[in-house]
Amino acid sequence: MWGNVAGWIIAGVLFVCIMGGAYVVHVTVNKTSAPTRFGTDEKNLASLVLDVSPGTIVPMASPGDAGPMYRKTIDDVLANMPKYEKFIERGTLADAKSLAGVAAILEATQLSTASILMQKPATNIGYFDYAAPPDLVAIDLAGRAVERIGLLHNAAGNTKEAQRHFQASFALGAKLFAERVIFMEAFKGIGLMNGGAEMLKLLALKEKDDKRVETIESFVAGTKDMTSQLEKMWKVVNAVGGTGQADRLVARHAGDIFYFTDADHMKERMWRVEATLKLGRFKFNVGGQEGRVADQTAAEYLLRDLEKDSDLAVRTAADAALKLTLQDFRLIK
Repeated sequence: MWGNVAGWIIAGVLFVCIMGGAYVVHVTVNKTSAPTRFGTDEKNLASLVLDVSPGTIVPMASPGDAGPMYRKTIDDVLANMPKYEKFIERGTLADAKSLAGVAAILEATQLSTASILMQKPATNIGYFDYAAPPDLVAIDLAGRAVERIGLLHNAAGNTKEAQRHFQASFALGAKLFAERVIFMEAFKGIGLMNGGAEMLKLLALKEKDDKRVETIESFVAGTKDMTSQLEKMWKVVNAVGGTGQADRLVARHAGDIFYFTDADHMKERMWRVEATLKLGRFKFNVGGQEGRVADQTAAEYLLRDLEKDSDLAVRTAADAALKLTLQDFRLIK
């Protein structure tokens, strides 16, 4: 029985290797992913702050919520979207008179705050084509229409009216960025601010106001840095997967997504909301063959907890994530 000692030694070694391999697989499959260095980097966890305050470019100190005014604009754009789209392409000052939503944007310029997407959170926090909900698409379209009206006034030599419209589109962008419950709201807000700022800079150059030109240039430089920071985070948070490289990105940062949902770690509300929405996608893909079953299981449990979060935006995101179906997941762009 014990004659073949070498055989038993080999068998023993094989047994240890097999059990060791099984243990490694067990740990890999059943333990949730830890955050990476990227996820624990304090720069990525801090609240977003622009280097130069938007209020130094356009005063927005009047008390009051501009949200109801912007709501009028959104409703008008949603009812007349082809008209706004056509105007942005080739509209004239005469055409601008038919855009009822423009007046509210001008009126809201100096107000200090605005609840825009959070007026209808269930409509605006979820999964949409190119991450842009209908209300955001509408208000961004209106902002670009206001900017075009400013350009038309400037071309006609109406400097005062041009300035008023550039300030209004800038102020809308600033309020979108200030609210920023989702990434695309912040991104479009920066876009409107940059467009308005560049036009206001041209007016300042005309007036030879060097100090104002310098302030605007500093602001724009800061928004470029902010955009770069946002895009780096968005690449990680928004990754859907589906191919080898994309799946590896999802799997590598799965632990970061769990980490980002925790208010004790993540100070920027927008990223908590986006990470919560990402958990909904984890139900169907945590990184293909690179992913861990434990991450997929943990995502749904965590979403149940986030449904009770103190922040309405996070609760809304958790609800949308839990309701996400496989068919809807396949349509995400």
